[in-house]
Amino acid sequence: MGSITLDSYVHLEHDLASRGITITTLAVAQTANALCWHQLAEVYNAAGEGWPDPDPGSRTAITADEMRLRIMRLNTLPEAFFIAKHEHQSIGFSGLAPSAAHVGVAHSSGTAVHPAYRNIGVATALKVRCLAFAREHRFVRLTTATAHPGMLRINERLGFEPGFTEVRLVRDLRKDIMSNDLPCARKVQSEKDIPTKGKHMGKLDVYGSQDPRYLPMYTLSETAKYTGVLKATLRTWVLGRPYPTEDGEKFSPPIIVLPDEGQLMLSFINLVECHVLAAIRRQHHVPLPKVRSALDFINDHFQVKHPLAHHEFRTDGIDLFIEKYGQLINVTRSGQLAMRQTLEAYLKRIEHDQQGVALRLYPLFNRTSKQEAPRVVVIDPRISFGRAVLIGTSVPTMVLAERWKAGESLDELAYDYDRDKLDIEEAIRYELELQAA
Repeated sequence: MGSITLDSYVHLEHDLASRGITITTLAVAQTANALCWHQLAEVYNAAGEGWPDPDPGSRTAITADEMRLRIMRLNTLPEAFFIAKHEHQSIGFSGLAPSAAHVGVAHSSGTAVHPAYRNIGVATALKVRCLAFAREHRFVRLTTATAHPGMLRINERLGFEPGFTEVRLVRDLRKDIMSNDLPCARKVQSEKDIPTKGKHMGKLDVYGSQDPRYLPMYTLSETAKYTGVLKATLRTWVLGRPYPTEDGEKFSPPIIVLPDEGQLMLSFINLVECHVLAAIRRQHHVPLPKVRSALDFINDHFQVKHPLAHHEFRTDGIDLFIEKYGQLINVTRSGQLAMRQTLEAYLKRIEHDQQGVALRLYPLFNRTSKQEAPRVVVIDPRISFGRAVLIGTSVPTMVLAERWKAGESLDELAYDYDRDKLDIEEAIRYELELQAA
C-alpha cells in the first residue's frame, strides 16, 4: 500500500453524496434505525444473486436475525462496519473484524452492494473507509477473500496483493451426477500490509513502536460507561474548569493529562486513573482544586508519571493520599477508613506489569454493590482496541450480548467459545449493565 494514498479517493464520497448516498457505521445505524438488520439482510440477499459460489444449488435468503449472527460471529466491530445508505435505505456494507490469533491483523467481514447501485463507486468508498479505520487504529495487515471479479479489481486498486489461491472442490450427493462433475471455484485470498512508523518491538510493533497503553483510545462516552463517572465530570477532569473565589474567578487545570491535546480521547492509563478517581467520588464530592492538591502531593512524592495507575500508589501511596486528602476536606478517621476500603477495592481491579505500570483493568459490574465482581471481563489495550472482552479471549462483551439478544442460548455461546456457561452469563450481564447506564 506504499504507493496508494487514500487521499486520492476522497472525491468518491463527495460524488456519492451528490447522488444522495451517505456512509454511516453499524454502531450508529443499529441504534437509529429499527430496521437496520432487515435492510442489511436485504442487501446481502440481493447482492448474492449471480455471485460466484462453489456450492451447488441456489442461495438461500437469510433473515435479519441470521444477518446479525453472521456479522457478530465474526467479532466485527460496529464502529468498523460501514453502511452505505440512499436516503433511509441501506444499499451496501463493508466491515472489519480483528484477528483473534494475531495482534495488528484484521479480516474483512464481507463487502456487498445492491445490484441497483453498482459501478458508481459505492464498494470502493466502503473499502476505503475500512482502510482508513485500520490505519487510524494502527493495524498492520488486512486480509480479504473473494471470488468476484469486480471485488478482485477493487482490492487490487487499493493495494491488496494475492496471498494464496483456494481451489474448492464440492461433490453434490443430492443428485446422481457423474464422477467428473466436480464444481469448483477459484477464490483468491488477498492481504494488505499497512506501513507503520518505527522499528519492531515484539507485540507493540503494531502500534508504531509505541506502548498502546498511552495512545488515545477512548471517547468521553466510552470512559463514562467503563468507569461509571458522569461524562460532565470526566470533561472537567481532562479539560479543567473555572471556579469562583473571593478574589475573582480562577481556573483549575486538568487532573488527568490526555495523550494528545488535539484529541478529546483518553488512553488506557487515563481510563485507569478515572477508575481510581471514581472510588474517591463514591465517598465525597470535593471541589476540583482540592483533588488536584492531593494529587500534586502524590506526584511530588513518587516522581512517576500517572501515579494513580502505578503499583506504588496501591502499596505506599494510598496512605499518603488519604492523609493529605483528609486534611484538605477535614474527613474524620472513620471517613478516612471508609475511603481506604473503597480505594482498595478499586485498586484490586488493576493488574500491573513488572515495572509497576497498569496493564489490565477488571471493571466493576454493579457499582452500587459492595460485593467484589468476578474477574470475567477484562480491558486490555492490546486486545480488541481496549474494549471490554471475555477474559482469555478477544471476544468483546458487546458481541456476546448481541448474539444472546438475537436468540442464541447461553449453552450455544459457551460451546462456541469453549467457556463456562456462568462466565458467558456474567459477561453478558456486564454488557447489559453498560448499555443500560
